[in-house]
Amino acid sequence: MIGKSDELGHSIVRTIPLNRLGQPEDVASVVAFLAGSEGAWVNGQVLRVNGGMI
Repeated sequence: MIGKSDELGHSIVRTIPLNRLGQPEDVASVVAFLAGSEGAWVNGQVLRVNGGMI
């Protein structure tokens, strides 16, 4: 993690149920879903693309 110590980075990753940091592809797939026809009925929602991190 840029600007964070390795120790802090590891402690943050341990709080994420998927045990990894998100990648641009993780967000892109959600954006593609919402922008596509499959996401047509999704509206007024808050989608957290965060790997389950609270």
